[in-house]
Amino acid sequence: VQGVKVNGNQTAWTGWQGCGINIFRSSYITIRDCEIFNTANSGIVVGQTENHEEYLNNNILIDNCYVHDIGSPNITAFYAYGNGIAVCRGKDVVIRNNRIDNVYDIGGINLEGLFQENVQIIGNSITNMTGKAPAIKLYAGGIDDYADYVTIRDNIISNVYGNNGTEPAIFIRSGGKLLTVENNKIYDSLSNGIY
Repeated sequence: VQGVKVNGNQTAWTGWQGCGINIFRSSYITIRDCEIFNTANSGIVVGQTENHEEYLNNNILIDNCYVHDIGSPNITAFYAYGNGIAVCRGKDVVIRNNRIDNVYDIGGINLEGLFQENVQIIGNSITNMTGKAPAIKLYAGGIDDYADYVTIRDNIISNVYGNNGTEPAIFIRSGGKLLTVENNKIYDSLSNGIY
């Protein structure tokens, strides 16, 4: 997928998810040079959170996309929350050189769900997080969830105001093997830089 422009038109959204680009049960996918905006849920989402091996997504590259104006406190439908880029079940995923701006509620880049392995978040610019949104969130939601070999490096993060200033710029709440966070620049975060 290259050079696509998606306007999610939040005000007309009545469905269950409301994502700009949704990759599901897929391998060897590149999303490059796209603009995604005005979605109720995620700008780009990879996978679903259900615990089934066949839901795993492999070899995904998200590169040089502009994702902005995602989520809103005015949308009350089920699953109306904002992620700039969300990866629910991914292996060998690279998220690099993207610009993410003005996300409300969950996260600029959010690794969630039951399984993450070899995920690289590198060289992204993430600004203006509100609601409950940190800039980068690694949160696998249950006791058996894990993330292995995740790298968060060389990202520039600014203006993280989520949850009245209590959300950190980078939030890690999932364990696993070799989680690396290095050389990120964080400006104007009202809470912790890394938590």
